[in-house]
Amino acid sequence: MNTEDVEGAHPEQEHHGVIPEISFHAIAGTEHPQTICVLGKLKNKNVMVLIDGGSTHNFIDHAIVSKFGLPVIQDKKFEVMVANREKIECTGQCHGLTLTIQGYSVTADYYILPVAACQLVLGVQWLETLGPIEMDYKQLTMNFKVEGTPQTFQGLRRTNIEALSDKESNGLQDTGLFFQIILSTTASSQPKSYPPEIGQLLAKFSHVFESPTSLPPRWSHDHQIPLQPSAGPVSVRPY
Repeated sequence: MNTEDVEGAHPEQEHHGVIPEISFHAIAGTEHPQTICVLGKLKNKNVMVLIDGGSTHNFIDHAIVSKFGLPVIQDKKFEVMVANREKIECTGQCHGLTLTIQGYSVTADYYILPVAACQLVLGVQWLETLGPIEMDYKQLTMNFKVEGTPQTFQGLRRTNIEALSDKESNGLQDTGLFFQIILSTTASSQPKSYPPEIGQLLAKFSHVFESPTSLPPRWSHDHQIPLQPSAGPVSVRPY
């Protein structure tokens, strides 16, 4: 996901001049073997943190910023490009947030996004400050040293996907949702029976619902698109 400044070069591109990018896994919430999700504390409240080497910068969900009343620095607005080429607007930055992960304090800056599957994302912007890192994606552990003292993060085990109940769905706020509708096919696409009112309607206008067997009939006036003389098909690149 690439960001582009709406009004020109963004003044906060301090991270080696790299345009901020966030991985699709962080936005969509899809599982990926090279990410680790841990439980952290922000202002003594539990938050989900995704440690993601596929994101160049750190990101925080706009809902968390509003809920915790975090101070926001609003410079020139810029947009974040999603993988499907749609754009979402970054609403600002949070500087110097201190997050506690399994007893270890992490102080970092974050870009604010209105849509994120994880509440906070720690990307390369923070990971590169740790020096050598040892990752065990099978055991979901992350080992590094701070001033010679070893530190270990234990990631959360992935759980099976379960459908939300009606009560859980109604309680969702400020959350981006992805729905997948699966259409099952049977031997016959026609229902065995209709309600009486529908059956009467279908019988009365049976000629309307018949499957077409030929082209539509010619009418007294047919619309057409007049072309220039000797005009050929337009040659354009397919998309």
